[in-house]
Amino acid sequence: MKHTRNRAFTLIELLVVIAIIAILAAILFPVFAKAKEAAKGTASLSNIKQAGVGTMIYMTDYDDIFPLMVHISSATQPWPTTFQESIQPYIKNTDISVDPLGPTATTGPNAVFQRTQYYGVPPRGVAVNSGGNTNEYFVTGSSWGPIIGDVANPVRFDGIAGVAFNPDITSGSATGLYAWFRYNALNTPGRAISSLSQTQIENISDQVMFAPGGNWDLWFGNGKVLGGTATWCNSGYGSDPRALRPGSVNITGPHARKNVQNGTGNYIGSCFYPNGISMFTAADTSAKAMNLRRVYEIRTDVNNVRHFYRFWPQGGLN
Repeated sequence: MKHTRNRAFTLIELLVVIAIIAILAAILFPVFAKAKEAAKGTASLSNIKQAGVGTMIYMTDYDDIFPLMVHISSATQPWPTTFQESIQPYIKNTDISVDPLGPTATTGPNAVFQRTQYYGVPPRGVAVNSGGNTNEYFVTGSSWGPIIGDVANPVRFDGIAGVAFNPDITSGSATGLYAWFRYNALNTPGRAISSLSQTQIENISDQVMFAPGGNWDLWFGNGKVLGGTATWCNSGYGSDPRALRPGSVNITGPHARKNVQNGTGNYIGSCFYPNGISMFTAADTSAKAMNLRRVYEIRTDVNNVRHFYRFWPQGGLN
């Protein structure tokens, strides 16, 4: 009777198989990572599109007026009410406020505050009520060199969203200190600036309404503090442990979150100029994705004054 014995793999054969698996993994894992990142980018674009739809529904109830960027109705409320929270009843999904391409927010007591630091809306320049507020728009300062080049030839820009505060709030210790200090100064308690309506915007399909950034106001609130000129790299919330990105510095305006080089817009130490894809919802609620440098497209008016085309709802640019 002949006995047969199952032939086992030799050591060389096992090593060959392991090597093949390792090569396939090295090839496929980056592909999977890119596919995952692309899926997050699609989800982020979907989020801002849904936010645009929610905004449109909101506006049908409020005479075509965009939601306020921020308002504080009581000094006892834990956080200021932001644009995102105003449209929440119309989208009924808090996850839309969280950018899949950003860091993970906590689920604790700071969750609401942190959800306001993924996306933001550009405020109207006239709404900023801190030192140096001499114009009804923003003007780039010397730190904007990476974007505008010739800092001696500044660029004007503006936004669409207004603010409102309860007249009884008259102390800097009120809730939402940053919001209170930048948008509601001591000498004008109860400051209220209406948001624009769609009919007041000329370049409605190109005007930025809602975009990924470092804060609910895209940090425009830091824009008219020093001599009326805007800062480009700012300290954000500093080391505040409640912040989404404590200890980071931020660029003002939209951030690049897809196919990025030189970071997204949040940094440790000093700011760089991110080169990548930024996404935003325009004032007509269409969602767009384009290179961040194109978002900051510069055009001139009849007096050859430079403006950021997508941040100038007044129009009249060449």
